[in-house]
Amino acid sequence: MPFFARFLQHEGLKWVALLDYDQLGRKVAKELKEDYGLNAGQVLLLNEVIPEREERVDLELEDLIGESFYNAAVNEAYEDMFQGKLDGGKITLDDLDLKISKHTKRYGEFFKKNKLGRFDKTLVARQIRYVASDSACTEDKLGKETVDNFDSLFGLVSERLR
Repeated sequence: MPFFARFLQHEGLKWVALLDYDQLGRKVAKELKEDYGLNAGQVLLLNEVIPEREERVDLELEDLIGESFYNAAVNEAYEDMFQGKLDGGKITLDDLDLKISKHTKRYGEFFKKNKLGRFDKTLVARQIRYVASDSACTEDKLGKETVDNFDSLFGLVSERLR
C-alpha cells in the first residue's frame, strides 16, 4: 500500500485508500499517516463505512455484504461440495456462530468444525461478482444491508475525493 500511495501522490491523482478494520488495516493506516504523511481523509477504514458496529469489532471488505446474501453466495459457490455432506445440502445462518464478526472467519470455523477443508473466500467473491453483475440482480437479491453499506462506502469515497 505505501508504494501505491507514493505513486498516486507523485502522479497528482485523487485517491482514497480503503483498508480493512482489523489489526493489519489499522497498522497500515497509522503507517500511511505517520510515516508517509498522508492526511486522514486519504485513508478510509471500514469502521467508518459501518459506524454502528462496535469499535472493537474487526471488519473486512466481505463484511459489507449482508448476512443473507453472503450466505446464499457461499451455498451457491460450494453447491456441489455440500451435497451429501450437509443436511439439506446448504449452510443456514442458524448453523453459524454469529458471535464471530467477520464473515470469512465465521465460515472458516464452520468448514473446520465440519471437516469441509479450507474456506476459500475468493471462490465466494467470484460468485458474488457473478450474481451482482447479472442485469437481473435486484436490490431485493442483494439485501438492504448490502445496498446500504455500499451506498455508505461510495458516498464516503466520493466525499473524500472532492
